[in-house]
Amino acid sequence: MKYLSRCLALLLVAAMAVLAGCAGAPQGAFEAYEAAMEKFDSLESLHATQDVKAKVSVSGVSVDVPVKADLKIGKDGSMSMSMEMSVLGMTMEIPMYYADDVLYMEMFGMKVKMPVTDELLEEEMDVDSVTPQFNLPEEALKDASFEKKDGNTVYSAEFDGQLIAEELLELVTPSLENAGEDVVLSSVTFGAIKYSYTIDKNGYLAEQNLVFSITFTADGTEASGEFDMTFKLVDAGKDVTPDKPADLSEYQDLSDIEF
Repeated sequence: MKYLSRCLALLLVAAMAVLAGCAGAPQGAFEAYEAAMEKFDSLESLHATQDVKAKVSVSGVSVDVPVKADLKIGKDGSMSMSMEMSVLGMTMEIPMYYADDVLYMEMFGMKVKMPVTDELLEEEMDVDSVTPQFNLPEEALKDASFEKKDGNTVYSAEFDGQLIAEELLELVTPSLENAGEDVVLSSVTFGAIKYSYTIDKNGYLAEQNLVFSITFTADGTEASGEFDMTFKLVDAGKDVTPDKPADLSEYQDLSDIEF
């Protein structure tokens, strides 16, 4: 009888181990996020996209200001970015290419080029806005849930937007500027954030989505905004070739153009 009981106990332990392996329970949400961030930092080449849906309301008038971007960075340091911004029914597309310390841009029907410093390149291409990394405190993800989708792990959490207010303000600024709010903001407050992020089967942060609201004051006028932002890494870990314009000789030196 003791022998039978011992066998049953061993079988039960083995069954539990098998079930645990099949469940594929991932590491903690915060630990998974940190590990994915470290892996992202090791990338030498990447393709990322940004899709921002935004609505800004001032004095009872609401304006939709969507922003899209497609960024490619090559191992040689070259970059391409295509940006699309819309406001009041008008859409503007701005393709850019960077290589060998020169930035090539096409806008308002003109093709221009200019030598760039690291500071100017960051201002014009703003890579961080397409591949954001949030300094999330562990408490933000303490109640995160997860589910498995196609071999990837999708985490979801809701937390106070003020926990990452500084980073969020940098992300929403382009939409606020497109809406005409090019003034100094004050009394900025972020509401609760619905945040989800996908860790793919290779451990990369493949997708992030943030849905949140903001209230602020601009020149003494109260205003608000609603944002739905999605950021994706496309085929993370694979080598990427930036989109190089067909003929760089068509671009004029910005200093030679009279405005």
